[in-house]
Amino acid sequence: MLNLDELQFVPHTSFQSLFAQEEVQELWTYLKTPDNLIRIDAALYLGKSPLEVITPNLLTLHMFSDGVDKSQKDRYKKVTGAMIKALANELGYVANQSRIKLKAGTLERPQLFSTSTTYSKKGV
Repeated sequence: MLNLDELQFVPHTSFQSLFAQEEVQELWTYLKTPDNLIRIDAALYLGKSPLEVITPNLLTLHMFSDGVDKSQKDRYKKVTGAMIKALANELGYVANQSRIKLKAGTLERPQLFSTSTTYSKKGV
């Protein structure tokens, strides 16, 4: 199992100033919770999008609320994708070149992302 205390996210240079924000640091901590890691790992194992699976949880965070500026929310979504990629790598998966289009959201099942990277098990 992963040692969550040692699990680090090294942001790309385009995300360094964003990652320095307290709210984004909290997002990283939130994504690493055991419940979210189980969701992410199960989605990866089933060949599903981890982003799609954790969207209901992400929508509870202020940074993804309706009151947040769209361009700022888009930056948060991009850094979230980068964090998911880092977690997927730690869980033994690599990103595929292809992206998938996610189902459009509904009132009952809102969707935060329109596309997602797919992943495959390393060495398979």
